[in-house]
This record gives sequence, C-alpha cells and structure tokens, in this order.
Amino acid sequence: MQRAARAKQITHVSGESAALGREGTVALVHLDLPRTFPALSIFQTGGPCHGQLASVLEAYVCYRPDVGYVQGMSYIAAVLLLNMDEYHAFTCFANLLNNPCYMSFYSMNMDEMRKYMSALEYGLSLFVPKVAKHLKELGINPEIYIMDWVLTIFAKALPLDVSTRVWDMVFLEGEIFVFQTALGVMKTLSDVLESACFDDCMSLLTHLPPTIDDDDLFKCIESIKLTPEMFRKFGCRL
Repeated sequence: MQRAARAKQITHVSGESAALGREGTVALVHLDLPRTFPALSIFQTGGPCHGQLASVLEAYVCYRPDVGYVQGMSYIAAVLLLNMDEYHAFTCFANLLNNPCYMSFYSMNMDEMRKYMSALEYGLSLFVPKVAKHLKELGINPEIYIMDWVLTIFAKALPLDVSTRVWDMVFLEGEIFVFQTALGVMKTLSDVLESACFDDCMSLLTHLPPTIDDDDLFKCIESIKLTPEMFRKFGCRL
C-alpha cells in the first residue's frame, strides 16, 4: 500500500508516469472508480467500499507493475469485494488475473489474444452459423466486442444478478465458460444479429440489452458444447 501511495504521489506531482513504467497507471485507478457499478453507489467517492476497491487495485498495480492497471479491472475487484473482505479479494484478484487466458488480455498480448478470438470464431461458426456468416460479411470481428466481456467476465456487460451466475459457472468450469457465455449471448440475440445492419449489430454487441432474460440466456449457454480441445487446437492455454 505504501508503494502504491508513492507511485500516486510521484505521478501527481511530476507527471512522471513513464518513469514508473506501468506502475504509473496507479493514477488511473481513481478515474474508473466512479464508473464501477454506479447504480450500487457503494464504490463511488463517499461510498462504503470506495477505499477498499481503490486499495485492492492500487496494491495490484504495485504487485504486478509489468501489467499495471487496465480498464475493466475495477469490475473484477468490485465483484470480489461484494463477496469477501479486502485481503481475500486482493488474493483472489491476483490469482484470477494470473490465469493464462485473462493475463493474455490484460497484458494486451495480441498474439495470444488472437488465438482465443480464432477459437471463438470457430465456435460461432459451429453453434451460431447464420450469425457468424452475417457478422463476417459486415466485417465485425470478435476483437470489437469480446474485450469488454473477457476483461470484466461480463460484470459490466450483463446485469449484476445475471453476471454473478456466469461467475459461479466460471469458477466451476474454468475460463472456457466465458467464451461459452459469449456464444450463448450470440445465440440469444441471433434473431436480430442474423439480419441487422452494421450499426445495429455493433450497438447490440457493445451494449447488451439490460432486459436480457437470464433463463433464456442460460438455456442457450447450456446448448453450446465447447470443449478445451477446441481451444487447444488454436494454441490457447486453458
């Protein structure tokens, strides 16, 4: 925590974030706190969990200065804080992000990220082929919409009560369930995605409807039979 405070002070006083490397991104943490689950009003300034969320994120930046702070991390930490104390939230947060899949995205390793996106496209062509064909014709690639879904494990994209069901399954079945959920979302919205114009598809995929029915969604997710082998054939680490 002292190291995080020092990093913030140096960046604030001199603007020398470059000299600190990614550790300097600790200054960006407070920009994201007000945007994290704003409807709950507990992570914003003056909220009961504001300081805890800031501490977890700042500590992680100093624990992994090679990664730094990346947008989306605040949602991951916030979900954990809704379920445990600050110390255990940080421990789980650090362990979770150390997973090869999440680390590929959080470290912006494009070579590794493309492997997961290629596997997702393959799954889309198998389980939701009409949507896959239409999106390909429109030039809408997974990197346009999947980043936000993976980086927050759907905590930002889906209503909190729905995303926490996704989280439960991710902890049970592993990160492959994140991609199974992505395909389930596509299948749930397939009636629109199969024929909508570019702008409508983009709007829908980047701002999932808050009224999405969780029972319908999970029925679609259950119908998607992804296997680790499907991902490993593209070189993904699961």
